[in-house]
Amino acid sequence: MNRIVLWALMGLSLASSLRAQTVTLTGSSHVADTAIRGGTFASTNFDGGVLFTRASANADYMRRSLLDFDTETTIPPGTVVQSATLTLTIHWGDVAPSRQIGVYPIAVPFTASQATWDVASASTPWGTAGGDLGPRTTIGKAPKVPGAKATFDVTALVQSAVRSAGSRHTRLALVDVDSLTTGKAGYREYDSTDAVDATARPTLTVRYGPSTTPTLPNFSHVFTIIFENHEYDSIIGNTAAPYLNSLASSYGLATNYNAITHPSLPNYMALTSGNTVFTTDCQGCTTTGTSIVDDIERSGRTWRAYMETMPAPCTTIDYNTYAQKHNPFVHYADIVTNGSAAIRMSSPRRPC
Repeated sequence: MNRIVLWALMGLSLASSLRAQTVTLTGSSHVADTAIRGGTFASTNFDGGVLFTRASANADYMRRSLLDFDTETTIPPGTVVQSATLTLTIHWGDVAPSRQIGVYPIAVPFTASQATWDVASASTPWGTAGGDLGPRTTIGKAPKVPGAKATFDVTALVQSAVRSAGSRHTRLALVDVDSLTTGKAGYREYDSTDAVDATARPTLTVRYGPSTTPTLPNFSHVFTIIFENHEYDSIIGNTAAPYLNSLASSYGLATNYNAITHPSLPNYMALTSGNTVFTTDCQGCTTTGTSIVDDIERSGRTWRAYMETMPAPCTTIDYNTYAQKHNPFVHYADIVTNGSAAIRMSSPRRPC
């Protein structure tokens, strides 16, 4: 017999609070980028055009790209980053079918409209020409076909940024770390944030979890609401059940939550004690075993069970639409015989 079980946690939705979220950073509101070039071009700012990389023994041909993603205002501080992927679109590539491109953290802020090989901004020179770079965090391949994508796993870099005590921007440099080549064989261009095609712009996709290691909240009320005798497909996706579908969409839906056994009563016993206890829908049968009620009362908290059309607390026989096989509490001996416990079980029409 199928059931729909709805858990309601007053004050906080556990499913919502612990759900991983994904943010995609792209466009000028979240990304600043520029390219720099060495040698005789060391004082030239290349902002506004394409990004590029190239390795060369000749300083004039050395090229790097700098990117700044705003992970400070878009991702909560202290967040656990589950994954972070940098995606670039190839604008043009020369000869070599692919190039190894390293990603390095940039240690100091830079101004995209002012940065060059020599300076991070008009007022701040780099400590090291070509950018103040930290240890390489990852390597990816840049193909040569225009429109192709180059992706980089930058999870560690983004995690470090969002946990920083200072600026939480993710700033990185793209550096060709492949073998040196002659001519333009290793040259790569990438679309920048100025690309007309928004889908070609640099993108950082970050999937992150809660801000801190989740602990069990101290809820003021917890409700378990059980609905009987409707198949999954008759509820989920059914326009005649808009509210239940809205809960499933906004919070959580357990698609592999199944009955332990059949018929009804053993499942209800398992739900409240961890053991099926019975094998049939026996009427009047009880167990001296413990249940969740014992744990609740030992903790100093209170409980109630509400059953549709139950004529009196702890009714042990069927009445109208009330079925005792759907009420596990009347099958625990200490609840049925203990008046103080029994009175806590009520019909919705007769609340205690």
